[in-house]
Amino acid sequence: MTDAQAGSLAAETIRTSSLYNEDLAPVSPDRRTWGTYNYAALWISMSVNIPTYLLASGMIAGGMGW
Repeated sequence: MTDAQAGSLAAETIRTSSLYNEDLAPVSPDRRTWGTYNYAALWISMSVNIPTYLLASGMIAGGMGW
């Protein structure tokens, strides 16, 4: 069995799984459109979450309720 056949077999097994979801499936290479700007924007926006969580946990530890 070649690598291509094994990859095709694995992909078919995944698609027939009851856990498979079209919305969460990997995007084919020809449909991938993200560039450097998109990855940088995602990284920056995700890094904002850490200080927010730290601020909230500090306020809760200081006695502030929900």
